[in-house]
Amino acid sequence: MKSHEFRPSHLVAGVVCLAVAVTYLLDASGLWQVPTVVGGNVFLLGMVAAAVTGTVHRSLRRRARDAD
Repeated sequence: MKSHEFRPSHLVAGVVCLAVAVTYLLDASGLWQVPTVVGGNVFLLGMVAAAVTGTVHRSLRRRARDAD
């Protein structure tokens, strides 16, 4: 099986999506009352965090490649 490179931005995006999904699931079941705006804001901020993580990871990989 071919090995894939680790991409931390995909991990961050996945965790954020799971957190938003669990939040809406708890809200739909009536266990937790969350305003809709909160879920949207958390999602958007999480995607920004994933983009920043990806940019930092790419620049570090490029710097390491150029050092070799």
